[in-house]
Amino acid sequence: IATVLIVVTTIIVLSHKSKSGENSTADQITTSFHTSGSFKTSSNWTPLPPPPIGFQEGTGLLVVADDGKQRDSWFFGGYPIDKGYVNIYNIDTQKWRLGPFFPWGLHHVFNAAFVSKTHLVVLGGIIYEDGKHRGNNAALVRRIGDEKSPWQEIELPVGGVISCTPFDVDGKRWCYSGEQRGYCDVPFRFFEIEVETLEIKQLPIPPVNNTHTTLLHDVERGMIYMAAGRKTIDAKHTLSQMYKFDLQKSQWLPEVLDIPHSA
Repeated sequence: IATVLIVVTTIIVLSHKSKSGENSTADQITTSFHTSGSFKTSSNWTPLPPPPIGFQEGTGLLVVADDGKQRDSWFFGGYPIDKGYVNIYNIDTQKWRLGPFFPWGLHHVFNAAFVSKTHLVVLGGIIYEDGKHRGNNAALVRRIGDEKSPWQEIELPVGGVISCTPFDVDGKRWCYSGEQRGYCDVPFRFFEIEVETLEIKQLPIPPVNNTHTTLLHDVERGMIYMAAGRKTIDAKHTLSQMYKFDLQKSQWLPEVLDIPHSA
C-alpha cells in the first residue's frame, strides 16, 4: 500500500528499565495518546494498551495509507537493544503488534526517520551486536505495506547519531551526524538529503561537534537552527547556545543565540 500522507500527531510511550537493567515488562509501562490536526482535536490524555516491548530513547513515525484505512505508528531505535525491536500501533483498532525486526540492535536513531512516497526510511543510529557498539553507516529501508521482507540496507557516507529537520521542504531534509568517544567514533557531518533518492549533499559542518542535537527549519528565512546537544569529551563550549545555518549562502553564521534555562 503506497503512502501518500503523513498527519502530525503525538504518541508518547513512557517506559523505564527494571532495577536489574533488563528489558521493561508490560506492567512497567504507561502509554498515553493525544491527537491533533487532521484526525480529531482533544485536550485530554487517554490511557492506551501498553506496547509489547517497552522503549527508551526511541523514535516514532506515523504512516497513513493512501486509502486512509490503515493508520499505524511505528516505534523503534531505542532500548532494549538485545534485538532490533519494532513496535507498531494501529490507531483505529488501538492494538499493538511486533513489526519486522532490524538486522541488529539499534539505538539513538532519534528523529532521523521519515516516510517517502512509498518507503519507510531509518538513518544511522548506533548498532549493538555481539556485545559491542558501532556506528550505523546505512539507511534501513522498506516498502510501506510489506512487513514480511527483511530491511534493505543502503550504504551512506554519513552515520552514527543523526538528527534531522522535522519535515520535508522541496523533497529535502537537513541533518547533522556523527559520534565521538562515546559508543563509537564517526566523523561529524552536516548534509542535505533527498527524501526519495537518499542522495546526500555534504555541507559545511557547524562550529561545534555535539551529539543529541535538535535541528529546526525556518522556511521563511531560509535558516536551519541547531541547538547544541550533548558535549563530546573535548568540547569547550556551553550547551546554552543555538547556531544558524544560512541555506542560500551555505554557511554557518557568526551570530550565536543564547538559550535561557538550558539544561
